[in-house]
Amino acid sequence: MLLSFRDHLNEIKTEMTSLQERSLEMNACLSNRKKLQSLMKNFMESAVLDPQLIEDICNKEINEQYVEYIKALCQKLDYLKNQNLNDSSTFKELGKKFY
Repeated sequence: MLLSFRDHLNEIKTEMTSLQERSLEMNACLSNRKKLQSLMKNFMESAVLDPQLIEDICNKEINEQYVEYIKALCQKLDYLKNQNLNDSSTFKELGKKFY
């Protein structure tokens, strides 16, 4: 009877250890996802052109506000230029048109 109880306790211990390992792995995955999400959010905010900005550059009257639109565009282009995207074929293709 005591041997059976000891075996049962060992099974529980093994299961708890397994669950603890899975929990640590899941925490690491969650942490990695949060870091990636933060990096992607930063990249998207810094690099992606807002459709309204494109619309304003293409259709608005050239005045002081227009200069602000161009500054915003230049900031985004500078951000992309300063990123290590030189290996990206898309960046190479677009880079030829802008720089």
